[in-house]
Amino acid sequence: MSWSLDRRAEQEHPELLDVRNREHLWVTGRTLHRILDGHLPADEQVHELLMGAVGDARAVLAVTDHRAVIAAEPRGSGAAHCTDLPLDEVTEVEWTRHGPTGCVVLRTGGACHVLKHVELRHGPEVTERLAARVRAARTGAAAPQPASA
Repeated sequence: MSWSLDRRAEQEHPELLDVRNREHLWVTGRTLHRILDGHLPADEQVHELLMGAVGDARAVLAVTDHRAVIAAEPRGSGAAHCTDLPLDEVTEVEWTRHGPTGCVVLRTGGACHVLKHVELRHGPEVTERLAARVRAARTGAAAPQPASA
């Protein structure tokens, strides 16, 4: 596909991340990482990162020991925002393939969060590891706490 066709596709579908445009992806990733850095404490380790989109905003999903954070940067002059999802409140994690990309769905008791346009190369395996972390967090939250003597 030529560069001009890539640009036209991006104009017609602005929410798509063109992974062939490495410079653009790097700049977008840098901005989103800065948003995450400002949101997460320095001692909280990020285990998984996935680039994608939420609505028409470019986004990144970061998974730590206790929560999933979706940082989204809308196009234009809209303010960036982060959504915190404690892992023990996530009820379901799904991976769905849509053509050349896929989406990660995180369901909680009252909401559904979707990160779409995720690369097939990383999406399914990261989703499996995220689901395992959610199961572990929910099991740990349901287990009785040992009484301290």
